Amino acid sequence: MKKTFTYLLGGALFALFLLMPSTASATITATWDFAGDEPLGIQSATNYGSGVEKYIDSTIDGVQLYVNTGSDGKFSMNGGTSYIQMNAGTIVRVPVVSTSDVVTISFAGNSGYCTLSSPHTATSVEVAQGYVQFGVSENSTYIYSISVVLAYKPLEIVAKWTFDTGYDYAAGVYTPNTSAWETTGWQWGNTDKIVANKAYANSASCTASAKTDRAWALNDNNGDKIFALYTNGGTQNNISDYTDASSHNQYVEFSFPTIGLDNISVSFDYTYNDGTSTIELVYSPDGGTTWVDGGSYASGANWYTYASHNVAIVASNAAKVIVRIIEANNLDKEIRINHFTVTGKRATTPVTISDAKYATYFNSIPVELPENLQAATIDAETSGTLTLNYRYGEGDVIPGGTPVLLKATAADTYTLIYAANNTESAPDGNLLYGSDVATTTTGGGTGAKYYALQYGKGGNADVLGFYWVNVDGAAFECPAHKAWLALPKATTANFFSLDDETTGVKAIENSQLTIDNYYDLQGRKVAQPTKGLYIVNGKKVIVK
Repeated sequence: MKKTFTYLLGGALFALFLLMPSTASATITATWDFAGDEPLGIQSATNYGSGVEKYIDSTIDGVQLYVNTGSDGKFSMNGGTSYIQMNAGTIVRVPVVSTSDVVTISFAGNSGYCTLSSPHTATSVEVAQGYVQFGVSENSTYIYSISVVLAYKPLEIVAKWTFDTGYDYAAGVYTPNTSAWETTGWQWGNTDKIVANKAYANSASCTASAKTDRAWALNDNNGDKIFALYTNGGTQNNISDYTDASSHNQYVEFSFPTIGLDNISVSFDYTYNDGTSTIELVYSPDGGTTWVDGGSYASGANWYTYASHNVAIVASNAAKVIVRIIEANNLDKEIRINHFTVTGKRATTPVTISDAKYATYFNSIPVELPENLQAATIDAETSGTLTLNYRYGEGDVIPGGTPVLLKATAADTYTLIYAANNTESAPDGNLLYGSDVATTTTGGGTGAKYYALQYGKGGNADVLGFYWVNVDGAAFECPAHKAWLALPKATTANFFSLDDETTGVKAIENSQLTIDNYYDLQGRKVAQPTKGLYIVNGKKVIVK
C-alpha cells in the first residue's frame, strides 16, 4: 500500500511518497509424508532393500530426499503400513540451503535410534555441503514423515519433458495441454518441436526435437510414455569426434536456457530395443557454436527396463543450452527415453553495503532480496525533492532491468538470489538508470544531468547523496551493476542529500543561498542554531 507522509518545512508542506515493502519471509516447506502418501504414490514407490541409491521427490518440485541403503540397510514401507522402516546401514540426506533451514522428523517409534534429533536447524557446515545427513545407530527406527523448511529451493526444474499429456499442435510445435495422453504416431523425417511439460522460465524456449532420416514418435512402451527415435534403414552415426556437430546424424535434442542458474544437471531414463547398447551425450553451452562430449551411457538390459542417468554439465547462466542424445556408432534400431529433466541451483550474487547503509544496484536478471535489505526506485523530482518509492523488501523480487537504491539495516555483504523465472516488468517512470557492464551514463533526455551516489567534498564530506561527478552534470563512467540518477537539463541542483529522518531526498541549488532565518523541523524559528538539521529559505541545511 502506498502511504503519503507530509512534513512542515520552513512554513511549506512537502509530500514524500513511500511504498512500504513486504516483510514476509520467502520460505518453502518440502514434505515426504509416508503416512499420508504425499506426494501421491510415495507409499507404493518407497520399498528399498540393501544396495539401493535413490532420490525421492517431495511435495515441492526440485527438492529430493537422498537415500542410500548401503550393503545391509533398508528404507521401506513396513508391510504396507503407514510408516517407513529405516535400518542401520542406511543414510538419508535432506537438502538445505541456509542456517535458518529446519528439518523435522515425525517418528512412529524407536526415535532414539535415529542419529538426528528433531527438529534440527541446519549448521553452517551442513549448508556448505548442501544437506543434513542422518542414519540409524542400531536396529531400526520408524518414520511417519520428514519435512524441511527452506529459505529457497536447492534445485530448480529448469525444464522437464514427461511425454505423458495431450498436445496442441500448431506450426510444427507440440505444446502440452491438460488432456489425456496421446501419441503422435510415427513422424517421418520432420523436425517438429515438443515444448517441455515444466519450465523454470519461459516454457516456449524449452523444446525437444529429433534429427533423423527415418522417424520419431511419442509412444507407449508397456505403460511408459516415451520419446522414441527409430533409425533402422537410415544413415547411421559413425563418429570419431563427438564435438564435431557436422557428424551428428541421428539424435534426440533438448534445448533450454539456464539464465540465473548454475550447477546444471540433466537426467534421463533410456532403453534400447535390441539388448544393451550405449548412447553418447554431447552438449553446447552457447547455443550450438561449441560442443562438449559428455560421455557414453548404457541402456537398460531389455526393452522394458530403463537405465537412469544423471549428468552434470558446465552450462551456467546461458541463454541457450543444447543437449543431444546421439545413437552410438552403427546402432540401427530404436532408442526410447521416458523422461528428460534439467535441474539447476539458483545462482547468487553478492552486493556490499558500506557503513553508509546505502548503495545503488542494477541487474538485467531479476534478483530476490534477502532480509535486512530493501530497494527503492526514484519516481519523481519536484521542486527540489526526489520521491523515493521503496517497492521491494525481504523476499521480494526486483524485476530484471530495474535500477534501484538499496538501503540496509547494517553494513555487510548481502547475497541476492537470481530469480530468472520472474516475469514482472520493470516499473515505469524510474529516474534511475543502470547497466550490467561499466558504461557512460545515458538517459534523461537531451542535455540531461547525471548524478552518482557518493559522499560530497569539503563541507559535505560526510553528507551522502546524489552528486554531479563532472562539471555541469556531464556524463561519467559508471561501474557495472551500479545505477545513476538522470534528470532533465533544466535541473539546477548539483546534489541531493539523503536524509534518514524523513526518508526523502532534498536538493541543494547551484546558486548561493541567502540565509535569512533558521527553523527546526517543527517549523519553529531558531535564533542561534547548534549542530543539527534546519530549514533555511525552505531548504534543509545541516549545521556541523
